[in-house]
Order: sequence, then structure tokens, then C-alpha cells
Amino acid sequence: MEIVVSQADARVPVTVLSVHGQINADTAPQLQAEAEKAIKAGARHLLLDLTDAPYISSAGMRVLAYLMVLLRKWSDENKDAGKRAPETSRHSPYLKLLNASPDVLRALTMVGFDLFLDIHSDYQTALKAF
Repeated sequence: MEIVVSQADARVPVTVLSVHGQINADTAPQLQAEAEKAIKAGARHLLLDLTDAPYISSAGMRVLAYLMVLLRKWSDENKDAGKRAPETSRHSPYLKLLNASPDVLRALTMVGFDLFLDIHSDYQTALKAF
């Protein structure tokens, strides 16, 4: 798996992690490490571009859950974190997904991740969601 990290300007700075390859038990630690590296470098809003990620396993979903918790913990410690989602919303204001394939989208929906994450099919719309 290859992960390309880039920056985008939205209402807040957004770090884009473009994933190329399957997210499975072998590659999920790499995704987690890249995301943690970005967060340690100051990233607070992550967009995972899954355009070239045809598969996600439970190990990949565990990484998504971990990132939601990690980013929420940061926001709870920093009340000026620039939240946009209303307090009643369950969707993460800090982590969004882009271009999930039908198989990945089906897997994410089956386990309920669509209840907690915005999953976009358009890059500009995804950025505006932050």
C-alpha cells in the first residue's frame, strides 16, 4: 500500500491521505502510522481519499475508529478546535472519507461507520464539510 499525504485549504487546514491499495491486516498499521505522523505534525482535520483503495478489512475499520477517538480527544482538550458539526451530530467534524468504492462503502455501511463519518464522492464537497 502507498499513502500520499497532501494539504488542502478549506475553512480549516485539511490533511489529505490518499490511500493506494488494500487496507487489510498487513497494511492497516501503515495507515495508522501515517495518520499519527500527520497528527503529531499538527494535522487536526483528516480526509482519507479511498479512490484507489478497493478493499477495507476489520483491521482498517479499527484504524478509522482509533483516528476518530484520537482526533476527538484532541478537540476535547482544545476547546477552540473549530468544530463545525452541531453538538447533536454524531458525525466526526475531524475525519471524513472520500470516494469509497462500492465494496468499501458496503462494508463501512454494514458495520455502521456511515453513522459516524461523512463519506463523500466529490473532493470539493468533502473539503466544504470541514
